[in-house]
Amino acid sequence: MFPPVSSASLHELLPALRLLLPTEAEGNEGLDRSGVFVARGDDGTLRGAILAQVIAGGLGIIGPPRAESIDQTDELVRIATDWLRGRGVKVCQAFSSGGGTRLMEPLARHGFNHVTQLVSLRCPIGGETADCSVEFHAVRPPFTEACRSVLLATHERTLDCPELNRGRTPDELLADFTELAPGTTWHFAWRDKLPLGVMILSPAATEYEVELAYLGVVPDYRGGGLGENLLTAARLEATRRGANALSVSVDIRNWPALQLYRRCGFLETDRRDVWLAHFA
Repeated sequence: MFPPVSSASLHELLPALRLLLPTEAEGNEGLDRSGVFVARGDDGTLRGAILAQVIAGGLGIIGPPRAESIDQTDELVRIATDWLRGRGVKVCQAFSSGGGTRLMEPLARHGFNHVTQLVSLRCPIGGETADCSVEFHAVRPPFTEACRSVLLATHERTLDCPELNRGRTPDELLADFTELAPGTTWHFAWRDKLPLGVMILSPAATEYEVELAYLGVVPDYRGGGLGENLLTAARLEATRRGANALSVSVDIRNWPALQLYRRCGFLETDRRDVWLAHFA
């Protein structure tokens, strides 16, 4: 007798991913297979699937389930969220786009709430010139206490999905910055020997593009042009790497950041709805 819902076996993994991610299933070698769950019929055939993954810092991510019945979708969500809780996830994210609200109904029945939209922007770069009033130091983890303090300070009164920070410890917040993709670089801004902000660059989906994974300024220095200095430095570094574009994603509620990016030539390329559930 086949269990109705459980982790995907090896031979079920690719069919499950094709059901969930029809255009991306072949490119998920880094996936944690134990976070792929499938629903089966009485004859053992695959009837539905859900994908859940653990992220650093007490975070998780889950996709909407695909299944033939409401009972199956609800059981897939229940099993997947229990799996995430058991691995220490405190806040779980889910994303939808292009009218995908109906797909999120099974998650909504299990405590997920729509909180905001994430706006993706992109800007061509090239021929950049240095015009910064601060020094930048490239630093790698493990960070000094001064760098840790700056990273945590940039979270204070943040407008970028502050709900993500609720219930997470300082070490979990810092894990967001240290366990990133290979090729990531960390650049701290200093003025008069004081660290004031940070920008983090990561490889993007395409070869000649760099992602601005994070841009943060400590509260006392917001609104004084430091963000623009950080963005200038990001463009210079991306150009040095041979990129011809810089991309970034920002909470639609973060109006100051959106104004900065648009003023500096970034154009919107996509929007996704953000759903969250707090497990702790």
